[in-house]
Amino acid sequence: MGISEINGRYPKSGTDVDTQIEQIWYVLEGSGALLVQDEAHEFESGDMVYVPKNQPYVIQGSMKLLVASSPAWTPEQHKHLER
Repeated sequence: MGISEINGRYPKSGTDVDTQIEQIWYVLEGSGALLVQDEAHEFESGDMVYVPKNQPYVIQGSMKLLVASSPAWTPEQHKHLER
């Protein structure tokens, strides 16, 4: 588990994908949107967001997230993709 703070767009360009983990984000503060295949899924404080493994995504907004992943997150499985 960890805390992530997003202000703006992440990643700055392209998309990110986690190849071996699935994640659940609990929105502690703020609001934003998860962009998956050019479709926006909006969320706000108190919401939970599920990100399956191998799903390219972009997150945008201003928020503080509690992030849980299974199995544990590693840099080796986290990939950045330019479109």
